[in-house]
Amino acid sequence: MISLTLPAADRLIDDPDFGLDWGRVLHREQRFAYHRDLRAGDAVTCTVTVESIKTVAGSDLLSLRTAVDDAEGLAAEVWTTLFVAGDPQ
Repeated sequence: MISLTLPAADRLIDDPDFGLDWGRVLHREQRFAYHRDLRAGDAVTCTVTVESIKTVAGSDLLSLRTAVDDAEGLAAEVWTTLFVAGDPQ
């Protein structure tokens, strides 16, 4: 599943307008929910949503949800939390 969802999230995370500095990012958590099996050859679409950005003690927690849809609808969901260290100044 990660081979499907990671490239979808990369498009958002690598967007210069989003402004994420990868030098300060730590992958904190990831969880998966499978609603039905996907088969080789299935056409899927991955849609990334920023669920929240919380600032804690000068650092940010970025929560992403990626929906994996096929012709029948929602097949799986992936939640990813990234820790973004604050600017050390």
